[in-house]
Amino acid sequence: MKNTVFQFKISDIAIMLTALFCLGYYVIIVSYAGFSSPLSGLWLFAFVAFFLAEALLAADRKFDFLRLVPKWLLIVPAAALLVGGALFMLFYSCVLSTIHAYPQGKADYCIVLGAQIRGENLTRSLRYRLDEAYEYYTNNTDCIIIVSGGQGEGESIPEAAAMSRYLISKGVPEDKIILEDKSVNTKQNLKFSYEIVKGGKGENSNVVICSNDFHIFRSVRLAKTIGYENVEGLAAKSDEILKLNYMIRDSLAIFKEILMGNIRF
Repeated sequence: MKNTVFQFKISDIAIMLTALFCLGYYVIIVSYAGFSSPLSGLWLFAFVAFFLAEALLAADRKFDFLRLVPKWLLIVPAAALLVGGALFMLFYSCVLSTIHAYPQGKADYCIVLGAQIRGENLTRSLRYRLDEAYEYYTNNTDCIIIVSGGQGEGESIPEAAAMSRYLISKGVPEDKIILEDKSVNTKQNLKFSYEIVKGGKGENSNVVICSNDFHIFRSVRLAKTIGYENVEGLAAKSDEILKLNYMIRDSLAIFKEILMGNIRF
């Protein structure tokens, strides 16, 4: 009996530490990037969920009411949590597998995926992508850089225009840059850029997709589903404070893309 009580106390500590971590990371995210940061609310939800789970376990130890609940009502959600957790870990490992991606050969095209800009100003994430693409270009000056991104809410110009301006300021010749300025999401980035590739050097061209490290696996898989034959990833760094949040977001996004038929394994 004493051992059982001890086990419960260890589980209490683990659950509450996890809950406090979720709350702490939520505070860090909103302090650093604001309440509009994607998926930030998930951390607050996780804190509440872990807190309520601990409260439920504590109440059951005192009143032993869970024994009155039919077993299937406990088994079904437990099984769902196990399956969901296993799938999440699989997709998270997929994201991890490409965070250091670098192309093996020289590409004909380097597609830089767009990200939100503020007015006409690049965000840190987008600047990381462009800096990485620039470094790749300096070692492969024969490649054409396709900057891909349309104009969204809060953006004074298309993302592609801001991206092109930045690369030119770093010394990339204007005739080495092609703008794709109509897309509004990753799938459109890749689809519209693929039309440029096919109309240029052909659909068998060697293509490198440049994005932040957490975004590479999903981007390359989407590209292959769209029809890219020879495609590799080029991973740019991401904000270290927000990296965990981004990686979890992309892990969930992979599941969404599979359900929509946009990604096939």
